[in-house]
Order: sequence, then structure tokens, then C-alpha cells
Amino acid sequence: MLKKKSFGKIAGMIVLIMLLWMVFLFSRSLYETSANNNQLYIPENSTMVMRIDGEQLISKGFSDVVLTKKNNKLVNEIIEKRRDPESTNLGLNFRSDIYIFNVVEKNGTEIMGILANVQNKEQLSANLEKQLNSNQGYHITKDVAMILTLMKSESEVDLNKIARDYLREISIFDNSNLTSQTSTNELVHFWAKKLVIPNHAGALTNVSISLIVNEKGVSIDGTASHASEADENTYLVSKNSNFYMESAIIPDALNDFLSSSLEGLGVQLPTIAHVNVNHHYTEHADEGNSILIPHFDASIAFTDSIDINNTLEKAEANGLISNLTKSDLRYGGKQFFYKQTAWDQIYLGRNEPREESISNGVLFEISGSLKPFSEFRGGGLVMKILRMSDLYISSNELFSKIDNVDLSAKLINEKKCKISGEIKFNDGEAPTDVLLNFLYRSRLLD
Repeated sequence: MLKKKSFGKIAGMIVLIMLLWMVFLFSRSLYETSANNNQLYIPENSTMVMRIDGEQLISKGFSDVVLTKKNNKLVNEIIEKRRDPESTNLGLNFRSDIYIFNVVEKNGTEIMGILANVQNKEQLSANLEKQLNSNQGYHITKDVAMILTLMKSESEVDLNKIARDYLREISIFDNSNLTSQTSTNELVHFWAKKLVIPNHAGALTNVSISLIVNEKGVSIDGTASHASEADENTYLVSKNSNFYMESAIIPDALNDFLSSSLEGLGVQLPTIAHVNVNHHYTEHADEGNSILIPHFDASIAFTDSIDINNTLEKAEANGLISNLTKSDLRYGGKQFFYKQTAWDQIYLGRNEPREESISNGVLFEISGSLKPFSEFRGGGLVMKILRMSDLYISSNELFSKIDNVDLSAKLINEKKCKISGEIKFNDGEAPTDVLLNFLYRSRLLD
């Protein structure tokens, strides 16, 4: 089985090392522009490409982390770790752009790749030989490196040869896809030829999204083409000061997980097509096999009809829930309210259903605070262990420094989708400083 996590880990390492670069190698040449020869070799059949502006990331990171002197303790820890002889520079030039791309061949083979400019070919080659897994390969020229990860294939693939062939001649990929039309200081630009929307008519095509970091936070701006009419949904969940999410993009993996989990309990649900959720906090279950119970209110639409009363009666008969009435039930010792709101839609939540609202053309939207995701109520051994974990501690710190999140993808007419948003940090918090802290403290990249 292919290890998909390995690609994500390398990509994450690149982002982290780029953030740390200004600490390790600060000099006058820091702000000099480096040639981006790697952009000439983006495979022309790429289905997705992401450009990371190394120059922007380094200059912003240096200003936030070093010049403000807000993180002297963290900087000292990083420098101390740098003295470890096994901790070496990758050999990449992080003062230039990094490209991450996806290619799907005609035979169904799917490959993810990284294109970077080279600073030290020998050092980079030595590091890659030690770091890469069996489902990865690479090729390095005098100034460009390509690292490939095999994501899906029915037969054996020689990734080293594929990388060598890609770097043999200049590609005809249209690089204008990777440049913002409205901003000159974007940190990341994402482009996709086509994104299929699960359980939703049509797909997004020619997706173009810019991510911009400024002194107050992170903003997102983008567009996509869409060929289907906007869906209208009626729901019983309204936005509040906690975390709100609406989505017509439901991953197949989520539906598969719910289906397989409930099937063993004798409960069957149609495929989820659309959700509206308010999340408040998570608490310890009072009874049953569940450990943690989310405190949420949700309006859920399905692709097919559902009889909520019949479904819940089966769930109670199989011991999944208890104390079922015409309007509420108990799960994990907690009270939940429910209501059939349409032939294909239900309400389920910890609060009684509210007045109906109408949503039109929303593909995805999240707004509010992220703090509810780090709020766990109750005691017990599991809660104590959770609160001691590096991931919980670093996530709690990260969410406490983010004031508000507002991201959305909405259909503005029958052919166009607008993607926009902002992650606003608390006053006095530098975005790259906060993100660097999270990456380092969470140990996600260890």
C-alpha cells in the first residue's frame, strides 16, 4: 500500500524549513531575487499546481519572528536544534518559488510532485537518498530538482525516469495560471484544471485561488467556472458567535465512513449532499461506548429520501441511542433534538430547532471562531491525556490567537463561482509567527 502521508510530510517540511530559513541563514543576500528556472518544467498535463513564493515567505517570516523579537525562546530552540549534526540544510534554494503539482496519466497513474530550485546539488541528492520512500523518486539538474510521489498506480512505475524525462525539455504549461490578477504580494497561488464536487451536479473548472499574508492575517481571493444552476437549501441552523459551516462539498470518504460505521448497527442513511452545522464545544460522554460527544446543531440534506422516525427506531433497537420520543433522544447520556424538515432533510442537534433560513448558491462557507474545536469539557483519564498532548496544546494556542475566520465559495451566477475569505488574527499577533509556533510545537512534522 502506497504511503500517501510521505508526500504531505515532505511538503510540510518544505514550508517549515522555508519559515526557519531566515533564522539560520540571515545575510544581506536574503532579499535578493533568485531565478525561478523550475517554473519552466511544470508538466503540461498537470491537473493541479500550487506555487509558494519563497521570497515572500522568508521576508515576512523574518520580519515577524526575528525583527519583532517576539519569539526569542523559540528562535533559540531552533538554533540549538540546528547544531545537531544530523540536522542539515536540504540543499534547496528557498529564496525562490516552490511548485507542487498533480499529474494523472492516461493509464490512471496519479503522481504528486515538487519542483524546486537547487542551491547545493550534492547535498540535496544525499539528503533525498536518505529521506525518500520506495514510492518516491527524483531527478536533479544543475539548477532544478523534481521530487515525485506515486499516489495511485495499477503497475510498477519508474519515478526517477519520469522525473528525468520531465526535466529534459521545457514544458508548454501556461504559467499565467499561477499569477494573481488582483494582487502582487500573494504568498501562495493554487490552480486546478477541474475539481469534481461530490454528490453535486457539475464541477468547478479553471480554479484559481490566491493566498495573501499581511500584518493582520491571511486573506484568500479566487474564482472558478461552474456549469450548474445554484442549489437552494432550507435549514434550521443559523450563524452564531461559535463556529459555523455550510457545505455542499461532502467528501466521498466521509460518506463511506458513516455508511460502514452505521451499517454494523443496522442503521442505513442515504448519501449526505449538504450540511449546515454550528459547533459549540466537545464534552465527555456520560454513558455508552462513545468517549467524546460534540455539542452541535446540524441541518443535513441527503441525495435520497429519508424517514427519520424509522431510522431512529432502528438505532434505538440496536442500542445506539436511548429514550427516543417524537422530538428528542439520548446518545452518550446527552440529549439531542431532531426533526424531519423535508423528504430528504433532517435536523439533529443539542438545541431545539430554530426558525427556518434559506441558503442559495453556497458551495462552502465557514465563519466564526476556531476556539470551540479546542474546548473540551468534562474530566476523566481520556480528557487528561488529551489535554497533555502536543497537538492539543499547540492547537489550543493557535486557535486562541485567531480572532475570526470567514471563508466561502459561492455561485454568483450560473457560470461563475467566487472564492473569498479572511483569517483574522488577534491584535499584535503576527501570522507567520503564530503558524511557525504551531508547526514547531505540534510536532506534526517530526
